[in-house]
Amino acid sequence: RRNGMPKYVGALDQGTTSTRFMIFDHGGQVVAIHQKEHEQIYPKPGWVEHDANEIWTRCQEVIKGALANTKLPREAVAKLIKAGAFLVDLRPKIGAMMGMAPGATNISVFTRRRHIHELPRDRKIVLYCHSGASAAKAKEMLDALGFQAFNGGGYEDVLKIVGTIG
Repeated sequence: RRNGMPKYVGALDQGTTSTRFMIFDHGGQVVAIHQKEHEQIYPKPGWVEHDANEIWTRCQEVIKGALANTKLPREAVAKLIKAGAFLVDLRPKIGAMMGMAPGATNISVFTRRRHIHELPRDRKIVLYCHSGASAAKAKEMLDALGFQAFNGGGYEDVLKIVGTIG
C-alpha cells in the first residue's frame, strides 16, 4: 500500500462480444489483462442476447486469468534471469532496434506464433514488452503450449532489473 491506498486496482469490462479484466498500478500502467469472448444469441434481426450464466462464468475466468498473468515482482524476475531464464523482447522490431535488455532475443508479439520453435522448452522464459500487457497474453499462450513462461513486465522495468544484476 502507498499512502493507505491499495497497490493495484482491477476493472471488469463487460462488452457486447467479450468480458475483460484489467489490473492497473498507481501509475495507470496495465499490470495484467485477460479477455474472453462470449456467445452472441440473435433471437431476431437487430437483437442480440447473452446467456447470464455464461457471462458470470466469463467474469470469474477473466479475473482468475488476469491474476495468473500479473507481472512478477522485480526480485522474482531478477532471480529467474540470474538462474539463466531465456529473455524475450516482444516489442515490434522498431522498438527492439532502439534498444533491448542485454541478452534478450526479439520475437515480436506480431510474429510470436511463427517463432515458437525458437523458444527453449528446457528453460524458463521471461517475457517483456512495452508495458507488460502483451507479455501477459504471450505468457498465457506459451503456458497453454507447455512452456514455463513468466511476465517480466515492461521494457523499462526489465532494463532496471538487468542493470542491478550485472
